[in-house]
Amino acid sequence: MSVNVNTTTNTVTVQNAHQTLTIIDNNTANVVNVDQVSHGTSVTITQEGTGHTATVNLGAISSVDYSLFTILQSGAAKTAFVEVKSGISNTMNIQQDGAGNHTAAIQNLNGSNNNFSINQTGSGNHSMTISAGANTTNSNDTVSATQSGSGD
Repeated sequence: MSVNVNTTTNTVTVQNAHQTLTIIDNNTANVVNVDQVSHGTSVTITQEGTGHTATVNLGAISSVDYSLFTILQSGAAKTAFVEVKSGISNTMNIQQDGAGNHTAAIQNLNGSNNNFSINQTGSGNHSMTISAGANTTNSNDTVSATQSGSGD
């Protein structure tokens, strides 16, 4: 696994994570990127404060299966992106809470039996999108989404 911390851009990038990865971000790094994980990995990203972005790129290099991804964001103006380029039987949880606009996106979906849960609460405008990749086959994926608060 490699971890790159860029203090100029307040960015943390993790590549090739194995087994368990936990990142707790209390206003120190505004951007957290996880580029690739191995099969059966548990990834938890916790961000508190203002203006954070979390990106998980699942299957960027090779297929990732049977993994758990959790993004917990609280405070104002949060963005979470999960790219699923190749994978089966993964679970992805995105929870965003607090004042300000929140954005959650599942992008380039390619796989089957994946479970997605998106929960957005608090005042502000919240958005969520799920999009498949070009020429992909997806089956038996499950999506659970909840938005509450003013502006939804």
